[in-house]
Amino acid sequence: MTDPEAPPPLTGATRPKAVTVAVFMVFGAETIRFVLYLLGWAGGPDLATYYCAYVVAIVLAVLVGTGRNWARIAFAVSLAAAALVNVEPAYKIAASNPLAVAREAAFFLVELTAVILLFRRSANSWYKAKRPT
Repeated sequence: MTDPEAPPPLTGATRPKAVTVAVFMVFGAETIRFVLYLLGWAGGPDLATYYCAYVVAIVLAVLVGTGRNWARIAFAVSLAAAALVNVEPAYKIAASNPLAVAREAAFFLVELTAVILLFRRSANSWYKAKRPT
């Protein structure tokens, strides 16, 4: 007989709420950012580059949500790299377009919050659990 107070087994465990919230945060932030770009309210690279970045972010979010630990790490690394690459351009345009800098900072904070959620204890346990194939 099993102990009724024992924690559920990790194999096949349900996805923690923190991971679900993080995935939806990424979907929301990236979709809003892409729509703003299409409407001409956000500057940046050409459409093809922007679209590729959008697709990569969405694919990583889907893979993160399905329990792929490498995707979680890749998303965190890509967010850190994007932050480092965008510091100088943000500093240069801050005086002429502070709203654009504030908007991108808000998107960054949403995605940083998602990364923090992805590395919480419950998420770590879920990613360490043996994923069914």
